[in-house]
Amino acid sequence: MAAVRRAPFLPAARPAGFILRTVKNIVYFDLETQKSAGEVGGWGHISRMGMSVGVTYSTARGGYEIYAESDVDELIRELQRADLVVGFNILRFDYEVLHGYTALDLRQLPTLDLLVSLQDHLQHRPRWMRWSRQRLAWKRRPRAYRRWNGTNRAACWRSRSTAVTTSN
Repeated sequence: MAAVRRAPFLPAARPAGFILRTVKNIVYFDLETQKSAGEVGGWGHISRMGMSVGVTYSTARGGYEIYAESDVDELIRELQRADLVVGFNILRFDYEVLHGYTALDLRQLPTLDLLVSLQDHLQHRPRWMRWSRQRLAWKRRPRAYRRWNGTNRAACWRSRSTAVTTSN
C-alpha cells in the first residue's frame, strides 16, 4: 500500500479547512507605490517609495476598499483588525512601504505571504510572472499587464492618470 503524502505547506495536526473556518476576517491586501526603487536609491529604501493606492478585500465586510495615501492610517487600522492578512510579497515589500507611515511593526500581524509560502514549498524564490503563467495557463502576459508594469504605475500616479490603456 502506498504511503499518503502530506503537502509540506499544510499543518500536520489540523486540515487547512479548519484554519479557514476559524478565521472570521481575512483581509486580502495589495498596494502600489508612488516611486520606483531607482527613484529612492534602491531596494534598501522601500519605505521611501510612498503609497499611491492600497486595496483590500475583507471577508467580514464582503467587499473591497480602496485607500489613497491620505487614508493610510485607516488602511493600517483595517490590517490590524484582520484575523489574517493575505498578500504576495507583503512582508518584504507592502509592509515596508507602510513602515514609511507608521512606527508599528506590521510584520507582527497575522500574515500569510504567498511568496514566502511558495518559496518554502518550491525551495527557491519564484518569479511572479513565470509562476502565474504556469498556474493560470497564460500563454503570454495579459495585454493590460504589458502596459501596466511597475514603472508605468508610478508614472501614472505622478501624472494623476487613472486610465489604464489595454490596447497594443
